[in-house]
Amino acid sequence: MAKIIGQNDHLSKLARMHRSKLLALSLLYPIGIAVALLFPQSVPIVAGALALTSHRLYKTYGKFVKYRKGVEGEMEVERVLKTLSDSYVVINNVRLPKGAGNIDHVVIGPTGVFAIETKNIRGHFVCEGEEWFKVKNGRIRRVRSFSRQAKRNALALRDFLRRHGCDQFVHGVVVLTNENCRVDLINPSVPVIEIGRLKDFIEKAKDRVPKRRIYEIVGILVSESKHL
Repeated sequence: MAKIIGQNDHLSKLARMHRSKLLALSLLYPIGIAVALLFPQSVPIVAGALALTSHRLYKTYGKFVKYRKGVEGEMEVERVLKTLSDSYVVINNVRLPKGAGNIDHVVIGPTGVFAIETKNIRGHFVCEGEEWFKVKNGRIRRVRSFSRQAKRNALALRDFLRRHGCDQFVHGVVVLTNENCRVDLINPSVPVIEIGRLKDFIEKAKDRVPKRRIYEIVGILVSESKHL
């Protein structure tokens, strides 16, 4: 079993924060109704305030669901990564200094170093190079590039290690955890794989990292990054 360091608590904190906002916004409804019953002249004002509350509630709920799905996806990936052999080390939630970014999972092992970007998304997508598009109802629209994010994280991590005296290539990888997600790949700039292929992908990678280098990289990340 791989050694796991750190916790993916970033999205969990955001999900809890938005859940608290949902509860607070929900309390405004009975308060508004009570005010309207006690002071009938306030009904137009209360109605406007509750309409605004409904809009904020809708947006907050959408963000809560998004972050909760993100947490579920990261937990699924961590469960898979745990099944790697004890020659691998997994560091969750690596936050590089100077705003270089947050990396969901970094895997260090004999077959290479991997910066994993986890996505729990559903629907039909097209990834061409670094560009991502969503296909829905016969229409296609450009969406945020998960490939660019994974590539940027990998480059940032490699630069971070190099600044600390360790020149090691880092693979950027996008991992899809939702079974209801389909992605058509056209010369993707980084690997985009389903979670069921993740373990095999890592174990069959072609890099050869000696044990001494693995310990060196883990030491740098544990002491110099903000993963905890």
